[in-house]
Amino acid sequence: LEDLEGSFDLVLFAETYERNRGLLRQALDASEGPLPLVLGGTLEAGDPPKILVRSVLRLDDAEERLASRLELRVLADELSRDRLEAVQKLLGLHPGNCPVTLQIAIPGESETLVALPESRGVRPDRSLVDELDALFGRSVAEVMA
Repeated sequence: LEDLEGSFDLVLFAETYERNRGLLRQALDASEGPLPLVLGGTLEAGDPPKILVRSVLRLDDAEERLASRLELRVLADELSRDRLEAVQKLLGLHPGNCPVTLQIAIPGESETLVALPESRGVRPDRSLVDELDALFGRSVAEVMA
């Protein structure tokens, strides 16, 4: 693995390779164009340094898979019964394991943070974020790592 600053050796042990063989082959197949990957592992000092690879993800899937929570930040005067029902419906259309928090602000006065029940966990993909932002007409949803 190289960039303008230097290089690293990537070490994949048999189990990691077998688990990710198809994805690795797809990434190296030039006929479909480059496939960006996110590699996770342990850095081992040396010359050049090594990364002992433990996980391999498609870049497109990384945000969703590595998310610790989906945070919605809204102003109190933006909340109506209809909007809350629309948020509930959108969350229900994207079920998953990622927790959701709702931060409600009254500028200059207070902020309240509400953790939605675990049964309301979501799959925090780009389409959900875009739909929530569109509902409020501005950026309100953020996937937290």
